[in-house]
Amino acid sequence: MMAFSGFRDRSVFFARSPKLEPEINLIALIDLLLVVLIFVLVSSTLTTWSQLGLNLSTSRAGTEIASSSLKVAVLRDGYIRVGETQLLNGLDAGAVVKAIVDAKAKLASTRSGEPSQEIASSQGQANPSSAAPSMLIYADRLAPHGAVVRVMDAARQAGIERVGLVTEKR
Repeated sequence: MMAFSGFRDRSVFFARSPKLEPEINLIALIDLLLVVLIFVLVSSTLTTWSQLGLNLSTSRAGTEIASSSLKVAVLRDGYIRVGETQLLNGLDAGAVVKAIVDAKAKLASTRSGEPSQEIASSQGQANPSSAAPSMLIYADRLAPHGAVVRVMDAARQAGIERVGLVTEKR
């Protein structure tokens, strides 16, 4: 008689589960990055002129605003925003002049599709008031008077002769 010595191959009872390889789920990663990208784009475009909290003065008379003008905001605490990006302390007149010159150059480069002043004047079609660069000042009602004057002076130093103050219509 032979004695039972057991199973030699115990793998029958203890079968190994197949080893899973770690992997990155690219679909979830792409979804997450897309949501972050949309959030950044939406939040960056929300910074508009209306969100500066300007309390403009009111006026009964006025004209429509030219969209091609350089825009400068003077906030109630004396800070100055030139164009779309720069926020400056209004006390530094040199920085304000430099920012206006830079914004003027940027505005001129975006107008590159339009005929230049020299070409239009050689053709006899020049309107000096429309060809000259202009600037609109969005000054808060409670902004320091000196800051508005510094912006107007900086515009003159930058070669901008047409300066207007933006008000709300009554």
